[in-house]
Amino acid sequence: YEPPHMVRSLEMMQEKQMIGRLAASLIKDNAVIIVDIGSTLLELVRNIPENNNITVITNWMPVAVELSKKRGLFNLVLTGGKVLTDELSIVGNYPKEMLKDFNADIAFLGVGGISDKFGITDFNMDEVQVKKQMIKSSREVIVLADHSKFNRVAPMKIADIKLIDKIITDDGLNEKDKINIERFGTEIIIAR
Repeated sequence: YEPPHMVRSLEMMQEKQMIGRLAASLIKDNAVIIVDIGSTLLELVRNIPENNNITVITNWMPVAVELSKKRGLFNLVLTGGKVLTDELSIVGNYPKEMLKDFNADIAFLGVGGISDKFGITDFNMDEVQVKKQMIKSSREVIVLADHSKFNRVAPMKIADIKLIDKIITDDGLNEKDKINIERFGTEIIIAR
């Protein structure tokens, strides 16, 4: 079971804001980025500076709404497809096929769980299929997840940890979990 987006957005708010700020600082001018679904991803978008010349590709309608509030040189690409009305996410074959046409610099992903044994996981089968294509369409994959997502396993596997370049999390992550993930070559970045 995954609580609705509006409920999740109120959990670990300070941690998500710190993670979002740090993630936004990694975006270079002229970058092409993919932004996934999740309350921490919304904090990323809120922290992208205005007048930044970047292309943002997303399958989540709240990201498009948030970016529409900013002035700047954004190129916003919203994938087409079936809308899951409870999450406002866009899923199905259309977003997967559309993502195949892009070579993004970074894919920023949200996840339901991170486990050294089971990889990164999530709850919705349709959303997971799109996330898998996001990984394939990007040079760098960065997961944004507060520390409560570690050692948690959601029903659907997205990818093995070794396919993730970086995980940005908060300082609530314990050292043992950090070491267990970093042994796969994934960099853990702590937002403070």
